[in-house]
Amino acid sequence: MTGALSPILVTNRAANYSNHHMVEGLHEGFQALGCNSQLHLIGQDGTGLDAFLEALPDPTSEQGQNSFLVDLNARMRLPQTALYKKFSFITDHPFALLEQILAAPPKTILGYVDRSHATFLDALQLPHRRVFFPHGGPETDSNPHPIENRTVDAMFIGRLDHSPRLADLKEGLKGNPAPIPRVVQQTAEQSLAGLPLFEAFVAACNDANVDLKDFGLEGLKSCLSIASNWVEARRRHDILTSMGKVKITLAGSVRSDFFETTPPNIDFLGTIPFTDVQAKIRQAKLLLNVVGVFPDGSHERIWYGMAAGCPILTERGNLLEEDFVDGESIFYWPDDLEQINDFVSVLLADPKRLEAAAANARPIYDKRHTWTQRAATILDSMAAADE
Repeated sequence: MTGALSPILVTNRAANYSNHHMVEGLHEGFQALGCNSQLHLIGQDGTGLDAFLEALPDPTSEQGQNSFLVDLNARMRLPQTALYKKFSFITDHPFALLEQILAAPPKTILGYVDRSHATFLDALQLPHRRVFFPHGGPETDSNPHPIENRTVDAMFIGRLDHSPRLADLKEGLKGNPAPIPRVVQQTAEQSLAGLPLFEAFVAACNDANVDLKDFGLEGLKSCLSIASNWVEARRRHDILTSMGKVKITLAGSVRSDFFETTPPNIDFLGTIPFTDVQAKIRQAKLLLNVVGVFPDGSHERIWYGMAAGCPILTERGNLLEEDFVDGESIFYWPDDLEQINDFVSVLLADPKRLEAAAANARPIYDKRHTWTQRAATILDSMAAADE
């Protein structure tokens, strides 16, 4: 390359999800770094695709040589884009996006959101360069609402689409040949206990004396998906049902039998546009985060919460613990489920403490975790790939 890098960002637009907001954030980050960045949000019906293709420079020209594509989850595989350098932001555990990742051009750089995901990508023996690339967030609100004036006590964002019951997990595995039920159940239970998902799967395979290759790619994805869905559902169920005296506002889809009885303390909003989610976060006194598959990464809702001046209550993780101090700039779930209700109630009764935690988190977040910092990581990765 002979000139400044010119990112071209593209993704599908879906109002209910944060994906295109993430790409918009990266676009603004590139612009803040002085890049001539283009943003193309393609509608679900293909609206905007022609304009994107027309905007692509000749890949053999100087401008084309200095341009690169950024997409989400290795979905941009049009023949017209084959000759461009590309960075693909893998926003979830890579097992969930296995087909797209395997089909990505070899020169694609893959950004994975959790350090533990590297083990899975290594096992695939991929030719792609890879870089740790956790989620990011927007610039901080210039004048966030004071905690004591906020109208939402505790905000939870996430889908509750799978059964959290072990009996349902076992029932769903019936009919599969041995040792699949044993491997999947052990993977799920060990992951629930804190072991990274793929590490738990490898251990379960070793205990059952089976080789990973015996599962095939489809079998591998299916086993990990079943285990991951159950872990996330179980973890969310256990935490949400432990807070019977806390008023919770919940945004996300909920399966009809997720709760044995509908918790009267939860206000169910259903699936709402991400812009509405952001508005709710700005009115929340405390943002609750439960994921389970990012033990050494983060989730964008943490960063969007911090940007809105909202204190965060989340799972522990190495990335978070490198920068934030429990009780000072972030809060972590107690290990004992029976302590959670009182713990959260005490926090909500102390707006000054919540305000202090949000204020302490803000400069750390501003310095290390906005989309501008993530855009800088992409630029460094693309420059290093050309050396």
